[in-house]
Amino acid sequence: MLAVETINVSRTFTKKKKIKTALSNINLKIEHGSFYGLLGPNGAGKTTLIKILSTLLLPSNGSAKVLGFDVKNETNEIRWRMSLVSGGEFSGYGLLTVEEQLWMFALFNGMSSLNARNKIDELLDIVGLEDARKIELSQLSTGMRQKMNLVRGIMTDPEILFLDEPTLGLDVEIARDVRNYLKKWIIEGSDKRTVLLTTHYMQEADELCEKIGIINDGQLILEGTSDGIKKSSSYICKYSINPVSASSFLNSYKRYAPVLVTENKFEILVNNIEEEEIIYTKLRFDKNVTYFDKILPTLEDAFMSLTGRELN
Repeated sequence: MLAVETINVSRTFTKKKKIKTALSNINLKIEHGSFYGLLGPNGAGKTTLIKILSTLLLPSNGSAKVLGFDVKNETNEIRWRMSLVSGGEFSGYGLLTVEEQLWMFALFNGMSSLNARNKIDELLDIVGLEDARKIELSQLSTGMRQKMNLVRGIMTDPEILFLDEPTLGLDVEIARDVRNYLKKWIIEGSDKRTVLLTTHYMQEADELCEKIGIINDGQLILEGTSDGIKKSSSYICKYSINPVSASSFLNSYKRYAPVLVTENKFEILVNNIEEEEIIYTKLRFDKNVTYFDKILPTLEDAFMSLTGRELN
């Protein structure tokens, strides 16, 4: 069974009598037990799609199923089986402590009080919030609040977890902690847990997701593994070079491949294997070159090749 299936899902909004298309004919299939990432810039339509799949928003056209249930007509069946965690969300009551907040949400989701407290103890320790359990929500830092939101999202052991930019605004160390736990959580699920992650952080999608869809201007423009998508870049690799003489370097190499010059940095874009062999051999024995480094395409490079714009 597919965890998520959409057929020609579109969503439009009307603002000041003008129609804006947020999503256009999205066709998506996500296998049960997988970690799928939607990668795209802000405003691409990622959050709109998450809202439709989590039954917070209806599609204007098309159909969508989550865990086999229709998002229009079987919302309750989906809601009991899913959780949603959004980056920067401020859900909850500021006067409640972390422990009280999580206990309340657990009971809202049908857990017994005893099971809720046991699960809270386990998860707070795992994400490093054990010492913060008695702190009121209004006193939490952004990172601590987001960790609490993650605990709230996984506490009921959902079959599918929607993560809408979960590390937005977090510092590097906390974002890494969140990613590490998510990897562990889905592995421990033994193919019974599915995660749909939206992000505009290239590294996050690269590290976590088995399959990635690139979305831009409301359209799903490419799907595949991270390595497969990187092959869509306009070059197979590039060399970053420090020459002794800039003019001599340009005259010597521009005949072989495009040379980019930005802020005294020199890059050669290599388009094929034969070209790379020539350039590598030449760089290796060039006394005018003090340093060079080979750089493979990233997801962002592929995105720019496909759309002509940056992810961030």
